[in-house]
Amino acid sequence: MTRLNPIIPTEHGAWAVIFVPLVIGASVTESFSPRVILLAGSMLGFFLSHVPLQTLLRRRLEGLRDAVVVRASMLWAGIYLGVGTIFLVPLLLSGYWMIVPLGAVGVAAFLLTVSLRSRIPGKFLVDQIAVLGLTVSAPAAYVVTSGSFDRTAVTLWILNALFFGGTVVYVHLKIRASAARNPRLAWSDKARLGTLNVLYHVLALSLVIFLVAVHYTPRLAIVAFVPMTIHSIYGTVRLSDKVRYKRLGIILVGQSILFAVVLTHAGF
Repeated sequence: MTRLNPIIPTEHGAWAVIFVPLVIGASVTESFSPRVILLAGSMLGFFLSHVPLQTLLRRRLEGLRDAVVVRASMLWAGIYLGVGTIFLVPLLLSGYWMIVPLGAVGVAAFLLTVSLRSRIPGKFLVDQIAVLGLTVSAPAAYVVTSGSFDRTAVTLWILNALFFGGTVVYVHLKIRASAARNPRLAWSDKARLGTLNVLYHVLALSLVIFLVAVHYTPRLAIVAFVPMTIHSIYGTVRLSDKVRYKRLGIILVGQSILFAVVLTHAGF
């Protein structure tokens, strides 16, 4: 019997990674377009399809033999892809073909993450590739509201990929600290575990400052990155093996909302 319960992604952070950039990309033009609803519906359908599609690809790559799971995955992959296509077609008929190569980037990122997940120890690189694919929602939303793919679209993609890539780095830091099972981490342990986290956020903020200096992005973009940078460094200093993931999730969602508010008022 085929499973009728919907297959829903359990990576709660991924919802923010795709839809917060979409809101940002749609808002910077300061003019709402009904086409954003079509884009959101299309992206929702394709996003939901990634879990059943992963299962089907695992069947091919790893020899998954659970027939019930496979049939359910085929059913829901077809439903979700159908929904995504239904919302996509009106956009294409209206001439917004630039979202096709952006979607191709998302598809390529998805296929690469599925391929690498079983080959690379840990999920850090895989999650960064996923972020790069999910944040195409920012330039895509900008395209359907402004009608053009220009420097602003590229900048929005860069800024969103940097920001949400930073949340991935920070979450992985917390996971490694939790695995250490040491309530009193020495400074040497914090430095060993947190070097990548601090280095990433410092370099990300430095890149944003550079983009502002060369007049590639508004000055408020720097402000958008400051809370996350401060929190990540403070989190490294106060690092311990006790991680309250629900609290961490709420904090990261709050930072994402603050990032979106600042960036949409940056004056692109």
